[in-house]
Amino acid sequence: MILCIIRPYSERDSDDYANTLLKTWPCDNIQEARENVIIAAKRIRESKNEELWVAEVEGRAVGFLLVEFTRAWGHKGEAFDQEAVGIDWFDINPEFQGKGISKQLLAKAEERGRARGEKELALWILIAHVTHEFQTHDKGD
Repeated sequence: MILCIIRPYSERDSDDYANTLLKTWPCDNIQEARENVIIAAKRIRESKNEELWVAEVEGRAVGFLLVEFTRAWGHKGEAFDQEAVGIDWFDINPEFQGKGISKQLLAKAEERGRARGEKELALWILIAHVTHEFQTHDKGD
């Protein structure tokens, strides 16, 4: 496992984020990836219920996690009984996949949710993008 610094997103991360999205999203080119970064940055600027976290390794932003604190979540806008942590955009640069970075970012999402009193966390994954097996577990309340 690579230890990384988990910190909030800043504009200086935009190039690393675009390069990661180019490799992990169905982006046709770097310009489209940059447009998606602009969308994510705008979401966190305009909402008090969204946060974008970055995993940094040796000064390079290599993982990104957009969390949303919401009651409506899911592919069809399903509603939770109470507010929950929704993981929306979750991207790890392929050079750093399988090294524990996802686990560290998910731990940050769990930490942020617990700090807000949340008890549920939802993650939607496009099957075409799954490259590694992962486990789920319940730590209890």
